[in-house]
Amino acid sequence: MRRSQAVAKLPIWIFHGAEDPVVPVAESRRMVKELTARGGAPRYTEYPFAGHDAWDPAFNSPDLWEWLLRQRRPQAERPR
Repeated sequence: MRRSQAVAKLPIWIFHGAEDPVVPVAESRRMVKELTARGGAPRYTEYPFAGHDAWDPAFNSPDLWEWLLRQRRPQAERPR
């Protein structure tokens, strides 16, 4: 499995502010598209009025913490 495909399989939630003057929102949209194309299922939340500090509304979302605490490391495959 290629490294990009392995990364795509990780639980990923991307947050971005639509008014971000530092990192264009198109970059997060492109990342979601690429991860999905490699078999991933990233979550994406875009805050329409947030800037580069999209972490503020993200960290204040109870959904983030509930989602994060549900994540588990997959069992490693054992050699046969």
